[in-house]
Amino acid sequence: MPKFRLPHVRKVDLVLAGGGVKGIAHVGALKALHDHGYTEHPRIAGTSVGAIVGALVAQGYTPCEIWDILYAFDFSTIPDAYPSRWPLLAQVAERVSELLPLPGSLGGLLDLRQRQGVHPGHAATAWLRSVFEVDGRPQTFGELRRLRGLSPSDPPPLVIMATDVKLGRLVQFPRDYGPLYGVDPDAQSIFEAVRASMSIPLFFEPYRIQAAKTESKAGKPASPGINPKPPARLSSSRFVDGGVLANFAVDVLDRQGDGVAPPPPPRWPTFGITLLRNEPPASVGRDLRNGIADFGALDDELLGDDLSSFTDSLIGTLVVGQDANASQHWWMANRTIRVETKPYGIVQFSVDGRGKKKLFKVGYESTEQFLHHEWPAADHVGFDGRAHFPIPEPTAGSEPCKGTA
Repeated sequence: MPKFRLPHVRKVDLVLAGGGVKGIAHVGALKALHDHGYTEHPRIAGTSVGAIVGALVAQGYTPCEIWDILYAFDFSTIPDAYPSRWPLLAQVAERVSELLPLPGSLGGLLDLRQRQGVHPGHAATAWLRSVFEVDGRPQTFGELRRLRGLSPSDPPPLVIMATDVKLGRLVQFPRDYGPLYGVDPDAQSIFEAVRASMSIPLFFEPYRIQAAKTESKAGKPASPGINPKPPARLSSSRFVDGGVLANFAVDVLDRQGDGVAPPPPPRWPTFGITLLRNEPPASVGRDLRNGIADFGALDDELLGDDLSSFTDSLIGTLVVGQDANASQHWWMANRTIRVETKPYGIVQFSVDGRGKKKLFKVGYESTEQFLHHEWPAADHVGFDGRAHFPIPEPTAGSEPCKGTA
């Protein structure tokens, strides 16, 4: 196979996968990249917790600053609750369950049916707002673009993946604000997009984005064949975790060709970081369903053994299916940093400081192994990161993040 090497560069685009609490490992991976001189990230894409970490990087936070934010935050406050909409019926069900061995909690199941999630997500919303809406940091996609000196025709420096359950499709913010919803992408909040991306299905109530009122002509269809329907109203759409359709879209930042000639060669590498390595779908699904069952919905007694097993596999496949598909293609697998976070659950919000340090460490060590691994040269270099890029040695004098030892 032909050899191909780009000039020695210190830039790298990032694609950060979802994984709930496991996302703390992203910070360790970023720190390892920075220690090897990869401190510039022209473009970043993220899903769920990957969107949180990626957006913080795009806003200008260093890995150690992001570590300080996550280490100080009490994740146990995230699974919040709201009063039942069926208080009387819930009380009756609770009383009846004391007298008869009825399966499950009717009150919890009714809440899930009405709200499509057992947690409102108010605590997560308040925390994310406090993190992203900070003076001196870009708070809209337009501010971020202008800060980086990019024109409106340049590709966006930050791409956030979410799932619009009303339209039934994956949404990439800010790209789809205009074509799908008819609003100005530059005016929209980074925080709102990130919050939409992290709404784990059934665990959190679907999120409604509060859009800026300015509108864009970009929302009008360019021709009848491209978008024949008028744009949907952003405020009427409901969003859940982007991981439902694209938990690890490692190729989302690749340069595109014209359909005839191959795409131009990459200017610098693209590295993806996935957190669900070698985890069977049933295990991932079980983890998520346990978080729901804790609040009296979708527990084993209510579903039965056979349906419980099928539900676990189905939910897990939705989350890790794309990760498995990506790993089958060598041009994606060879630029993917695989972080083994199996001991920690996606919704294990009880994680303590010791657990956070372990996740940081495994992210760092996995990236070190990736950087020093020789992968095959590509038969062509049409996609960012396909070729082997020179890996710089650790930067002299790089300091560890405080409290990670």
